[in-house]
Amino acid sequence: MDNEQLKVSGGEAFLQVSYNDGFTMTQLIERLALRPEAASLSRVRVGPWEECYEKDSASTVEALCGHARSFPRLSSLYLGDIEAEQCEISWINQCDISPLLKAFPLLEVLEVRGGNGLRISQARHAKLKTLRFETGGLPGAVVQDVSRGEFPNLEHLEFWLGTSEYGGTVELDDLHPLLNGERFPKLRFLGLMNWELANSLPGALKGCRILGQLHTLDLSMGTMTDQGGEELLKVPQLQSLQVLNLDDNYLSEQMVERLRSTLGACVQPGKQDVADEYEYNGVKYSDVYCSVAE
Repeated sequence: MDNEQLKVSGGEAFLQVSYNDGFTMTQLIERLALRPEAASLSRVRVGPWEECYEKDSASTVEALCGHARSFPRLSSLYLGDIEAEQCEISWINQCDISPLLKAFPLLEVLEVRGGNGLRISQARHAKLKTLRFETGGLPGAVVQDVSRGEFPNLEHLEFWLGTSEYGGTVELDDLHPLLNGERFPKLRFLGLMNWELANSLPGALKGCRILGQLHTLDLSMGTMTDQGGEELLKVPQLQSLQVLNLDDNYLSEQMVERLRSTLGACVQPGKQDVADEYEYNGVKYSDVYCSVAE
């Protein structure tokens, strides 16, 4: 085992298991727990575990929870810090991550990459401030779990919703309780990002309660075209935002200017993509894609 598999520096640890390593992530966590630096760690990043494209993260979660006493200061955890060269995002197999919330009472940041098998069925934590899900296709059950959750100090909530082609099953009905509920009084950042159905979001935003408390609404990395832009123009509550992030969608320059003129300085268009237009058998097609899928 060398420094590439277990790195500890400045209160942070990074763990990963490579293809031909002769040990498991569970063993790596056990080794980390025995190190004197474990007691002072504030952040742990878990990279690829063995065969993460076939094996879920259950044993990794179990090992982290089983050694929770060795990490008494842990406040930030990233489960699945995995690059595409190691495993594509939609191939990563996760599990119900709820035990992590119970095992680490000081946790303030929880980030998860990969959506296969993902759940957070017991979604409650007194101190959590940031909750992020990076997926190429998010199960609708995860949004439902979170919407029923108890996170009184949650400030930043981020969903990469993805595409049905890679396991995404989120529907607008899954988002309504979140958008119209009052469960997260301190929420200031909401990301509904990387969605193949981005054009349907403006309709769900009309009159929703949560806009009045947000600083930032992030709709980036999606498939929003001028059709969705027209509907955004009909949501005057967006003017209360400080940031409306529309980066990496498919809005025309004319639509961006109209949005800026109507909604004001909150509109941050970033860089927009161009639809893939082609003709087949005399029929013209225009395809758009969310930014992160496979």
